[in-house]
Parts: sequence; C-alpha cells; structure tokens
Amino acid sequence: GADPFLIASAVNVPLAFMAKKQLFETFWSMVLMNWCAAFAVDREKPDISTMKTAIGITKTKNWHLAMFPQGTRCTNGKLENLSEGFAVIAKKTKTDILPVSIVGANINDAHLIMKIGEIIPYSDNIEETIDTWANKICEMTGFEYIKSKKKEKVSS
Repeated sequence: GADPFLIASAVNVPLAFMAKKQLFETFWSMVLMNWCAAFAVDREKPDISTMKTAIGITKTKNWHLAMFPQGTRCTNGKLENLSEGFAVIAKKTKTDILPVSIVGANINDAHLIMKIGEIIPYSDNIEETIDTWANKICEMTGFEYIKSKKKEKVSS
C-alpha cells in the first residue's frame, strides 16, 4: 500500500523498506518497490542475505531501515503476531527504533491518521524491545497488544 510513501514523507530521511517478497511478483509492483528502495524478505524463511542487506543499511550514513513488524495493517484493533526480526536487527546493529503508526483503511480514507512516537533506545533484550515497541504503538493507536506465547522447547 501507500504506507512507505506516507512514512518516508513524514520522517523526511532516506528510508530503505523491508517488504514481503509477494510485492515483487508483478512488474509494476516491482517497479514501485524498487522506487521505494525496498528489498524483499521471505516471511516464512528469511535468509542470511536479507539480514545482511538490513544490517548494511543500518551502517550507512544517510539511509535508515524501515520495517513493518506486524507485516500488515491491523484491522481488528489487536496488535499480535509480531515478527521479532526488527528487534533482532536493532540488537545486532545497536540501533534505536522510531515507532510509527498508521490507522485508517487506505490513503484515500479521510480518517487516516499517522503518529510518530518517541525513539526507543537500543536494548540487548529482544523481548523487552518488542514489548516496548508494541506498547508505544498501542498508546498511539488505542489497539490491544496480544503478546505472543513463547514456544516451548521440546527436549529430545
């Protein structure tokens, strides 16, 4: 959707977006993604090259990495099923996070609201980073944070 354009114009810094690989499947969508300085990620099986690209962007002077931890716009008022990838990258690169929320159906919606929160300082604790980000997004949107249940390790 239009989220990358909205965010890029609001923060006014060069952003490279991590986008789901399906957005690169058609010619015009791929052209649009390339114009947005987006790179593809396979949500089901993220590979090492995606991580290297993301980390490389955080090390450049002028570019910033933009990610969508939930992966899609929330329509049920519940913030859930968050990817931990953004927190892992923040930890690995010692990068702060700027939470941005967009609420509304689409760019033509008269009720579209974008809010930019306060920077979340870098933390070594991935779970804490995810919770802090989710809570800030919920403060901005009024959504309910449904924390993911930890996967239990199976002993063999």
